[in-house]
Formats: sequence, C-alpha cells, structure tokens
Amino acid sequence: MRVNAKSKINLAFGAIGVLFMLFAFILLNQATRIKWHSNEIETNWLPGIVSINTIDSAMGEYRAAEIGHSLAKEDISKAEFNQKMVLLKEKVQAMKDKYEPTIRPTSEIERALYQHFIKLYDQYMVASEQ
Repeated sequence: MRVNAKSKINLAFGAIGVLFMLFAFILLNQATRIKWHSNEIETNWLPGIVSINTIDSAMGEYRAAEIGHSLAKEDISKAEFNQKMVLLKEKVQAMKDKYEPTIRPTSEIERALYQHFIKLYDQYMVASEQ
C-alpha cells in the first residue's frame, strides 16, 4: 500500500499539532503550579521573613539603646534611652504577634526554632531588666 505525499504531509502536520497541544498542556500545568507556589511565598513566607528581619533589626537597636543607657551620665539621657527601649520592646512584640500566624502547622522545625528564640528572648529581657 502506497501512501501519497499529501497523506504524509497531513500526517506530519497532525503529529506536530498533537505534540503542540501536549506541550501547551504541560506548560499550562507548570504555570499553574508556579502560580500556586508564588502565592504561597507571597502570603506565607515573605510576611514571616519581613517580621523576623524587623525583630532582628529592632533587637540590634535595643542593644544599642541599652549600651547608650548604661553609658549615659545624665538622667535625661537615661530616660530617653529607656523610652526608646520600651518602644523597641513593643515593636518586637508586635512583630512576634505578626509572625506567629505565619508559622505553618506542619512545620515542626520552624515552630521549635521559634520557641527556642522566645525562650532566649525572654531570658535576655530578664537579664536586661537587671
């Protein structure tokens, strides 16, 4: 049985069309998965990272204010540093409150690390009060 050139061309274009549709389906599926992951990053991970970064910078500022308070000779300066330390504690608490909901329930490691941070933070604050 001989196949003429017209049938061969139609068969080739049909195969290319099927491959194109398969490729388009795979691309759409991957694009959907990428969109889902980017939404997870945007709604869960980034707010948590921003909160942790803010806690880190506030704690650095708190330590600097604590040193300034210790080195200050005048009561007015000590009061200013003390007020700044109170504001920074409030900022850290606000960021902790903002971060806690972003910890995924399935992430035991993240929860354990956060609990360890809270323990060390509380110890530091007790030592700072003295």
